[in-house]
Parts: sequence; C-alpha cells; structure tokens
Amino acid sequence: PMNVVDAHAHIYSPDEESYPPIESRAARPAAKLAEVHFSLGLIEHDHGKPAEAIRCYEHAIQVQPDYPEAFLNMSLACKSLGNSDLAAVHLQNALKLRPEYSEALLNLGIIHQEAGQLSDAATCFRR
Repeated sequence: PMNVVDAHAHIYSPDEESYPPIESRAARPAAKLAEVHFSLGLIEHDHGKPAEAIRCYEHAIQVQPDYPEAFLNMSLACKSLGNSDLAAVHLQNALKLRPEYSEALLNLGIIHQEAGQLSDAATCFRR
C-alpha cells in the first residue's frame, strides 16, 4: 500500500508528458490539492480509518466542489461506519454532478435494497 509520503510525491511529481498547456495551468493547483486530499482519503480508508478518510474527502470537496469521485468514496467510508443514510446523501451529490455515474448508481441501489426500498433500488439498477 502507498503511504502518505509516496502519495504526496506521486501527486506532485512533474510529468512533462501529462503537464497541461499553459492556459489550463491556473486550475492545476486546486485540482492537484484536491487529488492529494482524495489520495490521502484512499490511503486512510485502506488502512481501516474511514473517519479520517471522510475528513480527507471533505477537504478535497472544499477545494474542488465538482468532484464526484470524492463524494462516492466519502459515501463508501460513511457506509463502512454504518451510516447508510449519509452515504446515500453523498451518492446523490455525486449523481448531481455526473447523472450516469454507474458506481454511484450501483451503490445507491444497494443502499435502497438493504433498506427494503426495492422500487428505488430497481430505478438505480436500471439507469
């Protein structure tokens, strides 16, 4: 597994081939910072620390509010803490940003199914 130092180095390593053109570099610092927080969230969750992962995903979303992957992963961390209701809210936020986000739809469908909301689950699974 990647540790925090490796994640930071990976995110900030200069890669000339993927470096964006000059006109798009203004957005790069915020996007990179969001990626750092997101990556740290992945690491925390992988190490069995979902509450810490949630804080990292929250920071990623504060920096970049249109980050559906952060909402998805925050929902997974909430669900692992037993809070399916909050997980569903985060999945709905991800779907507002990307309506056809299949992972978010699948996970929301599972939450509905587990809650006995079979009609809502079927709607998610069909989309």
